[in-house]
Amino acid sequence: MKSLLFYLIIIYIGIFNTLYINKPLEQSMIEGKEIYDDFCVRCHLDNGMGEKGKNPPLANSDYLENIDKTIQSIKFGLSGPILVNGEIYDSVMEYQGLDDEEIADVVNYILNSWGNKHDQIITEEKVSSIDESIYKVKKSLFNCLYNNRYFFSCVDGFFGYSFFTGSPRTK
Repeated sequence: MKSLLFYLIIIYIGIFNTLYINKPLEQSMIEGKEIYDDFCVRCHLDNGMGEKGKNPPLANSDYLENIDKTIQSIKFGLSGPILVNGEIYDSVMEYQGLDDEEIADVVNYILNSWGNKHDQIITEEKVSSIDESIYKVKKSLFNCLYNNRYFFSCVDGFFGYSFFTGSPRTK
C-alpha cells in the first residue's frame, strides 16, 4: 500500500512538473505580450515595426531566424551594429533584468506575432542554456569588421597569433 501511494505521488509530481514547466504556447504568448508591453513597446512599437534607422523591426525580421542570438539580445542586452532585413541598426538595447521564464515568454510572443511564425516553443531551459561568452566573441569580431572593413586587421591577434609578425600575440 505504501509503495502504491509512493508511485502515485511520483506520477502526480511528474505530471505537475511537466505541465508547469512546459506551459502551452498560448499561455506563454499571453504572458509574453504583457512583458512586451512593459519593456519592449517603447522602442519596437505596438506593431513590432520599430523606428527606421533607430530601433530595428521585429515584424517579419530576419534577425529572429537565429533564435540563440534573439535570446542573447534580450537576456544580456545589445549594443553596436546589427544587420536586420538588410539595414544596419546601431543603437543600444539595455539589459532589462528579466528572468529566464519571462525571456522565454516574450520570445514566444515575438516569434509568433506580426507575421512571424515559429514552430517550436521556447522554454525556460532553452533560455538558461544561452551563454554570453560566445556572443561577446562573435559581436566583437562583427564590430571590428564593421568598423575597420579590413579582415586581417580584425583577426590579427584575435586567436592569440599575429598574422603580420608571424609570432604569438603578446599582451
